[in-house]
Amino acid sequence: MLFLPLLAYALALRLAGLGLIVLSPAEEAALEWFRAVIPERTLYNWQKDAAGLVAQDLWEREGMNGSRTGAGTR
Repeated sequence: MLFLPLLAYALALRLAGLGLIVLSPAEEAALEWFRAVIPERTLYNWQKDAAGLVAQDLWEREGMNGSRTGAGTR
Protein backbone atom coordinates (compact mmCIF):
# COMPACT_ATOMS: atom_id res chain seq x y z
CA MET A 1 0.00 0.00 0.00
CA LEU A 2 1.42 3.33 -1.01
CA PHE A 3 0.57 6.40 1.05
CA LEU A 4 0.94 8.64 -1.96
CA PRO A 5 -1.28 11.50 -0.82
CA LEU A 6 0.84 11.81 2.33
CA LEU A 7 3.98 12.38 0.32
CA ALA A 8 4.72 15.63 -1.40
CA TYR A 9 4.28 15.15 -5.12
CA ALA A 10 7.88 16.00 -5.91
CA LEU A 11 9.15 13.57 -3.27
CA ALA A 12 6.95 10.76 -4.57
CA LEU A 13 8.22 11.31 -8.10
CA ARG A 14 11.83 11.49 -6.91
CA LEU A 15 11.49 8.25 -4.93
CA ALA A 16 9.83 6.50 -7.88
CA GLY A 17 12.54 7.78 -10.23
CA LEU A 18 15.24 6.40 -7.95
CA GLY A 19 13.47 3.06 -7.72
CA LEU A 20 12.96 3.45 -3.97
CA ILE A 21 9.21 3.03 -4.36
CA VAL A 22 7.39 1.18 -7.10
CA LEU A 23 4.20 2.68 -8.43
CA SER A 24 1.50 0.58 -10.02
CA PRO A 25 -0.09 1.96 -13.18
CA ALA A 26 -3.14 3.02 -11.11
CA GLU A 27 -0.90 4.80 -8.59
CA GLU A 28 0.98 6.55 -11.39
CA ALA A 29 -2.33 7.68 -12.89
CA ALA A 30 -3.56 8.92 -9.49
CA LEU A 31 -0.31 10.81 -8.88
CA GLU A 32 -0.51 12.42 -12.30
CA TRP A 33 -4.13 13.40 -11.69
CA PHE A 34 -3.23 14.96 -8.32
CA ARG A 35 -0.30 16.81 -9.87
CA ALA A 36 -2.47 18.15 -12.67
CA VAL A 37 -5.55 19.07 -10.64
CA ILE A 38 -4.71 19.60 -6.96
CA PRO A 39 -2.01 22.11 -5.94
CA GLU A 40 0.36 20.79 -3.25
CA ARG A 41 -0.63 23.58 -0.89
CA THR A 42 -4.29 22.57 -1.16
CA LEU A 43 -3.42 18.96 -0.33
CA TYR A 44 -1.38 20.17 2.65
CA ASN A 45 -4.36 22.21 3.87
CA TRP A 46 -6.67 19.22 3.50
CA GLN A 47 -4.31 17.05 5.53
CA LYS A 48 -3.96 19.74 8.20
CA ASP A 49 -7.74 20.19 8.45
CA ALA A 50 -8.31 16.42 8.61
CA ALA A 51 -5.72 16.04 11.38
CA GLY A 52 -7.50 18.79 13.31
CA LEU A 53 -10.85 17.03 12.96
CA VAL A 54 -9.38 13.73 14.17
CA ALA A 55 -7.73 15.48 17.14
CA GLN A 56 -10.99 17.24 18.00
CA ASP A 57 -12.92 13.97 17.84
CA LEU A 58 -10.42 12.23 20.09
CA TRP A 59 -10.46 15.15 22.50
CA GLU A 60 -14.26 15.09 22.69
CA ARG A 61 -14.34 11.33 23.21
CA GLU A 62 -11.85 11.66 26.04
CA GLY A 63 -13.95 14.37 27.64
CA MET A 64 -17.14 12.33 27.32
CA ASN A 65 -15.87 9.35 29.27
CA GLY A 66 -14.27 11.57 31.91
CA SER A 67 -10.85 9.95 31.76
CA ARG A 68 -7.65 11.83 31.20
CA THR A 69 -4.60 10.02 29.95
CA GLY A 70 -1.13 11.41 30.27
CA ALA A 71 0.16 14.35 32.24
CA GLY A 72 -0.08 17.85 30.92
CA THR A 73 -2.90 17.28 28.45
CA ARG A 74 -4.98 20.33 27.69
